[in-house]
Amino acid sequence: GKGLATNHVQSLTAEAKGIVSAAKEALALNIKTKTQQIAKVEGKIKDTSNQLSRSLKAKENLKARSLARKNGGIIPPFKNPFGSWVRTKVTKDGLAFFVGFKNGKREPTRYGNEYLFETLYLDPRIRRLKSNINNLKCRLHDLKGELARLERVEIRAARFMTVENKTSYLRSWG
Repeated sequence: GKGLATNHVQSLTAEAKGIVSAAKEALALNIKTKTQQIAKVEGKIKDTSNQLSRSLKAKENLKARSLARKNGGIIPPFKNPFGSWVRTKVTKDGLAFFVGFKNGKREPTRYGNEYLFETLYLDPRIRRLKSNINNLKCRLHDLKGELARLERVEIRAARFMTVENKTSYLRSWG
């Protein structure tokens, strides 16, 4: 006779259901993963932005001290936004800076005066943090684009007829 035998149709139907089910699960997992990655990257951007603002505050603080010294006014105290990571010590040359933990594997890096601290530590740190933020923003943009694409695929997949509705179509092949 014409058409496919019932057991062939049932076999093809079961296989198609399995393929569709696996694809739906993989798509849902991909969407969930992208959503988690987006949240993580947004958190990293926030943390890095906080670090950058602390570094910029320290730079402004040093600039105010330098300007006061230049104008012969009262030099304001250095307000340390880094906590215990950066320690200061008053020396005959002004402030000395120690960057790093005392109990770490290596000794803290010593910067003998404010100028050295600013040019050798703060400026490169600020540049690096800005670069990291821009890279993270690009990554975030890419992830959002991938998520939007996956959601479009999910919407398109939902529009197709289910496999059960196609059983009669498969039987009519011949």
